[in-house]
Amino acid sequence: MYHLTATIEATHKDLDLVRSELAKLVSLTRAEPQCLRFDVFENQKVPGEFVMWESWENEQALKDHFDQDHTKAFTDQNLTQLQQVVEMSPV
Repeated sequence: MYHLTATIEATHKDLDLVRSELAKLVSLTRAEPQCLRFDVFENQKVPGEFVMWESWENEQALKDHFDQDHTKAFTDQNLTQLQQVVEMSPV
């Protein structure tokens, strides 16, 4: 399995739009056959800062995710900017 945590920051001033589009991305991504987990959380103290928890069958599954139409549609909107990615391993 391939696990990662990513931090993203809203670059669009309409946070309701960002949240709505992220919710769509979550729903569609979870339907991908190799997606094991895909959760997005917003920092309660810093609106517009989000953490993504992701688990995939393997690293290729994540690469395939970025080729999906729904992922491209989200990224093409330029609503967020990637701040950090951390690859994780269970203990």
